Amino acid sequence: MSFKAIAQMMDSASTYATRLVLLKRSLIQERSTRHPADNEDASRASDNEEINVETLRNSLGEVWGYLVAAENLAAVKDLIVDASDRAALDRQLNLVAQRIQEPLSFGLETAENVSAMTKHPEIAAEVSKIHDFMDKTRTRFAPCAGQVNHERSQ
Repeated sequence: MSFKAIAQMMDSASTYATRLVLLKRSLIQERSTRHPADNEDASRASDNEEINVETLRNSLGEVWGYLVAAENLAAVKDLIVDASDRAALDRQLNLVAQRIQEPLSFGLETAENVSAMTKHPEIAAEVSKIHDFMDKTRTRFAPCAGQVNHERSQ
């Protein structure tokens, strides 16, 4: 995987995390404008939605951290001439690819939960984009993660 492709994924993850922060703020503002006598169930649902949006943002942050590691390894790999050093970097990239799978899977599950429970179309639309991003990222890293599993089984 190229440095440029990973950098683009990092940029997308960062942008989505920022959008989630703004969406969460709008949820908080909406809740604060409700009358205290409003339905208690609606208040609990709003709290759960805020928690799930924050959980999704945290998943994106964890994915972003793994993307930083992958980007750094890819940048160094581009500069290395020695074949054994390149092979060592490939093994490290494969390990990062394997480890990024868990937060991606968790993020996909969280995105599905947010989509299922939200009553806000703007949140549903954004979460749909994030779900697609995480699914594409998982697909791009899956072959490398599979190589790690294959190497370990030998």
